[in-house]
Amino acid sequence: MRLWAAFAILLTLSYGMALADEEYSFDLAEIEQKPLHIGGYVEFRPLLFGVDKGSTLHKLKLYDHQRENIREEYNFTALLDGSYKKGTTEFRAIVNTDFRKSYLGWSEETTLYEGYMSLRPSKRV
Repeated sequence: MRLWAAFAILLTLSYGMALADEEYSFDLAEIEQKPLHIGGYVEFRPLLFGVDKGSTLHKLKLYDHQRENIREEYNFTALLDGSYKKGTTEFRAIVNTDFRKSYLGWSEETTLYEGYMSLRPSKRV
């Protein structure tokens, strides 16, 4: 067991030394700030509800929906994060949109989490 551990450490160190011998270089275009930035995510969450048809709450709230005892709901969420910089001016917005499909139908809600314009006295601030 110790022989294998020593061999693994030796192999790891030799691989690290081989990587250290490479010439370091970088491209200035990679680290330069771009004027437009767009990011975010999309999320999908399906849900299944098991309904007890004999319960009092079911009879009160879902009295006209007697077809099945399993309810499906689909939730879609999209968050968009974007910014644009031009000189000393920056525009930024974060928008969240929720879509829901349930037995009641489709519903949509869009919320502006953050939105502003920034003016700076110089580019270095």
